[in-house]
Amino acid sequence: MSKLYFVLIDYENIQPAVIQLRRLLALNQEEQQINLFIFYNRSQMEFIPKIGDKLPYANINYECVNSRKKNALDSAIWIQIGYLLKYYPNAHFLIISRDKDFDAGIEVAQEKNIFVSRWNSVEELLENTRTNSYSNNILLENNRKNSYSNDILNYVKMYIAKLTKMYKNRPKTERALLSDLKNTLKGKIDEQNCLKILEMLYHMKLIAKEGGKITYYLQTAEKNEV
Repeated sequence: MSKLYFVLIDYENIQPAVIQLRRLLALNQEEQQINLFIFYNRSQMEFIPKIGDKLPYANINYECVNSRKKNALDSAIWIQIGYLLKYYPNAHFLIISRDKDFDAGIEVAQEKNIFVSRWNSVEELLENTRTNSYSNNILLENNRKNSYSNDILNYVKMYIAKLTKMYKNRPKTERALLSDLKNTLKGKIDEQNCLKILEMLYHMKLIAKEGGKITYYLQTAEKNEV
């Protein structure tokens, strides 16, 4: 079964270039389906037909939010996610917005094993796509060799996505990394499984310990997959 991704763009907050949206939609393949939702308000109505002319794809949906109330568009995005979850419970929901107000809701969703994440731009999402693809391939190999549960694999993916977004704020020592891992997955898995995930990160060559400090190779992995 192919993976299903819903990308929901807060067009009120950020207006991606058409070329970036084309690159995003180009990722639509047999093994992964990309569906795009563009949420906009009344003041932006004149721009939407122009985008539609340049992006005549069937898997793009345009949602106009008429309300002028604060956070009306944000609420519309969450309602759309809730509606889609009813029919696609295993889908991944990627919100494109610089609005950090989404983060609290995303935290709650992730605690319920709902795959939701926020990206500051389409460009940021595209830059991390190949890294995630590399990580997923390694995870499949690990699963064949060690028979990890689907829950563990999903937690690994979630934590890799978090590390990828943290950039300069990543934990600098193994102790700090393990502590952050435990806090991130608190209440979901025990300490033994947290140690397993740490071992997997080493095995995937996404991290290494050098001179007592952790070195990250997330971007290196991305470059090596060319």
